[in-house]
Amino acid sequence: VRDKASRRLEVAQAVDSLAREGLLDGASDCTAVFGALGRKRLWQMALTLLDDISVAQETRSLEGAINACRASHKWEWALHMGRGLRRGQPYPTIQTFGLLGNASAKGRQWELALQLLREAEQFGLELNSFTITAAMSACGRAQQWDWTLALLARLPPGDAVGV
Repeated sequence: VRDKASRRLEVAQAVDSLAREGLLDGASDCTAVFGALGRKRLWQMALTLLDDISVAQETRSLEGAINACRASHKWEWALHMGRGLRRGQPYPTIQTFGLLGNASAKGRQWELALQLLREAEQFGLELNSFTITAAMSACGRAQQWDWTLALLARLPPGDAVGV
């Protein structure tokens, strides 16, 4: 059985090789790579890839990098990367706001989580259980029970069971 450090090194070397060879040419490629980096907590490499790959500036790729930082407990970096998306560069999805809300929860940033819900609605996006429960988590971790209960009431019908 290999230890975790050697597996992390293997992942880092494989990603580096793919990037150098120009084999990461689509958003789905980048998303898969960012997912692997997040699982291995290689958030620094995810940030480096954002600078090295032109396709990385697409929304799905940025969401993958945000998730890699969030999974690595680097919620500050996840929120930092989300700033451009929150300005519409590139255009955010409801998934974007859910991931940023989840990062806000990790950092107990309940006010930001609520702001993210407002911003998603300003973009014309329909809130879903992922975005709402992310904000609920942030409010709950900060012991903002009134907000947590108010958000619970906003969950789409049938989604409250999973909370």
